[in-house]
Amino acid sequence: MATLATLQTWLSEAEIARHKLRTGSLRVSFSHGQRSMTFAQANAAELDAYIADLTQQITVAQGGSSKRRVFRIMQTGTGY
Repeated sequence: MATLATLQTWLSEAEIARHKLRTGSLRVSFSHGQRSMTFAQANAAELDAYIADLTQQITVAQGGSSKRRVFRIMQTGTGY
């Protein structure tokens, strides 16, 4: 597993890439170590998922919980 500092660096690079992508760059690339990633506007959702995954890993590395909260809304009665 990557160190906290490495995860934070990767997150920063990914967020910069997302900003560039959403502000007009058609394609953005970044790399760390031997790993290189390229995203286009067509797969911006994959970049968002990668950012969410890095954020989750950072939370765990900082001693937080890896569990996500899920809220379910249930209707009872007639609803009126």
